[in-house]
Amino acid sequence: MPKKSIIRIAGLNNYVTAADIQALFITFGPIVKVAVPLEQDTNEKKDQKNEQNIENIENIEKKEKIPKNRGFAIIEYEDPDDAEHAIGNMNDFDYFGNTLKVSLAQANVQDKKTKWDVVQDDQKMKD
Repeated sequence: MPKKSIIRIAGLNNYVTAADIQALFITFGPIVKVAVPLEQDTNEKKDQKNEQNIENIENIEKKEKIPKNRGFAIIEYEDPDDAEHAIGNMNDFDYFGNTLKVSLAQANVQDKKTKWDVVQDDQKMKD
């Protein structure tokens, strides 16, 4: 059975992007793909209520809505040894105030209904 080269990073700060994860994990080897699933807009009513509250307060500038991630990322390395090296070095790492939990990804990690923030290069990502 071939070794797995896909890892899962849990415990992300809500505003960490795929580019942030790529920059952090590229040091362990060439990356094929980085995916950070984004929260879906299921809290529309809550957001509308918050927007009404903001409109009622004078002199508050509205800021562009930044999509939140779901708290985890998936990375595929070219080499399974690089994935193991990343797990060994980054598990329990403190990143933006959160402790990362890094492990091999389980099968079927990509949910078809999930919006993905993906960083991918046709020529593969290199150091």
